[in-house]
Amino acid sequence: MNTSQISEVLEIFYNNADARIRDKIFMGTPYILISIYLFYVLFTANFLPKFMENRKPLNYDVLMSSLDAILCVVASYFFLHALVGWMYFYNWTCQPIDRSDIWLSNNELRLTHAFLVSKFLYILQSIVLVICKKDSPFAAYLLYHHTLFPIMLWFGINFYPGGHATFVGLINSFVHVNTTVMRFMAIKFPKSGFRTYQRLIHVCLNVFQYIAVFCHSSLLFFLHDCEVPKILGAYEIVCATIIAVFYKKFVINAKNNRSVVKQFDDNEKF
Repeated sequence: MNTSQISEVLEIFYNNADARIRDKIFMGTPYILISIYLFYVLFTANFLPKFMENRKPLNYDVLMSSLDAILCVVASYFFLHALVGWMYFYNWTCQPIDRSDIWLSNNELRLTHAFLVSKFLYILQSIVLVICKKDSPFAAYLLYHHTLFPIMLWFGINFYPGGHATFVGLINSFVHVNTTVMRFMAIKFPKSGFRTYQRLIHVCLNVFQYIAVFCHSSLLFFLHDCEVPKILGAYEIVCATIIAVFYKKFVINAKNNRSVVKQFDDNEKF
């Protein structure tokens, strides 16, 4: 693909993006976001491990618990805003996007874009695992998930920032709040027995997330008078399925490897 062809593709992305969001940071065309995450993958998978090879690992408990506290606050902020929207303003089965210039619509747009930007914070989890030398298949899973999910999210937000699609943010933020709290508690109170149930709760929450998104997106195919594009539902189902399959593979590998299961107590999903 030559330069002119790349320019044409980027122009298509920009021209078909939602006019209200395409000029915001990281929006309009995906090349900036993709470039950042490609650098993140190379940095975390290659440069950083080599840099830490002959160095002592940093304190995992301090770094990860501090990061969890920050991520919990961020996730709680988005969860509470999304919950208010879905409880009092949105239709649970069919919620078209509102592009009118009113406070609710503008606030929805702002939060949707901020939710995407906030995903940059989660890449710090992989970096902490590397600099603390918590080497496990889970680190590979985080690297994959923290790259794939934001890029998938970008395409949804770029063309449909709000409405029915915000259900993904509601469920995802809910899971993040719980998983960060669980890991924080397990780190701060290692003798409390909290880790005994951490894996089970962790897996159940993520299975719930994938099923909830899959079912909610599937509703669009059964509501003939709904104005939400069915392609949006199909896209969300495909994204949820891809991530769920990869997560299932990780869980199966973890069960078959005792050393991984042991390390799984100290780590977590996004």
